[in-house]
Amino acid sequence: MNEIGKRIGTLRKLLGVSKKEFAEKLKVSPAYITQIEQGKKKPSEMFLYLISQTFGVSYEWLKYGKGEMWEQKEEEIPPDAPLDRELFYKIMTLIVKAIREGKLIGISDEELLELVKLLYKKYKPLKDREESEKLWRELEQDVVILGKTLEKR
Repeated sequence: MNEIGKRIGTLRKLLGVSKKEFAEKLKVSPAYITQIEQGKKKPSEMFLYLISQTFGVSYEWLKYGKGEMWEQKEEEIPPDAPLDRELFYKIMTLIVKAIREGKLIGISDEELLELVKLLYKKYKPLKDREESEKLWRELEQDVVILGKTLEKR
């Protein structure tokens, strides 16, 4: 079954937007949205997170069908909140690595800041770092995927 694709289609229809409009907001092609909705393509974790953040829908609902569809708007991370220095350092290291490897060419300062905020917000709640190698590999992939999405804007 293609439950994620069905939920994405439901979201798009509830928002009252065409596949083209939905795709434009996410900086992907309408064909890609069609393939996801039809179960021909499986969206990445980061793409689901991007949909969640862009449209205010719960990631848990989108991925697993659990909980409420619409998420409560979270507060921005307060400026005086304690910084997880290990996580911040890792995000910045991976961004620099991606830039050096030519994977984030043409990203503006504003987009870079947005990338750091999105990644920090996604990974900050993770308390259990036992599987840190897996986490860091996923984070490295997310840097490139989300960075390329921001570049297309």
